[in-house]
Amino acid sequence: MLTPNHESIAHRELTDGNGHTALHVFLGLPRREPSGHYVCTAHFYWTSGTNERVEAHGSDSFQALTNALAAIQKLTSEHKLSWLAEPGSAGFPAAIPLAFGQAWSDAMELLVRQESERELARRKHEAEAKR
Repeated sequence: MLTPNHESIAHRELTDGNGHTALHVFLGLPRREPSGHYVCTAHFYWTSGTNERVEAHGSDSFQALTNALAAIQKLTSEHKLSWLAEPGSAGFPAAIPLAFGQAWSDAMELLVRQESERELARRKHEAEAKR
């Protein structure tokens, strides 16, 4: 297994459309900067030999971690990569941005929750109809 030369708290291996390893994603441990803010680094090791690094900042370690996951989601969604759990998905779901204010975020979270519940009910009904 690929081992980065940095401290990481998580690793995911993603494959291309042929099932071959295409990318290793490592998520670094959030660390406090001298300014008092936090940074969390994501490292991307492509099997093609290209390496990328993204630093995500936050006012605390959770915000830095959340921002790093959002950066991973953005980068991986730009490529047709798969994770073991779901072919065609890298397994990094999009987050609801906070940049548009709390009321907007709350409304979007409610919408996602309602649509998820609606889909769950539809699938349950469909499964019961097949019995």
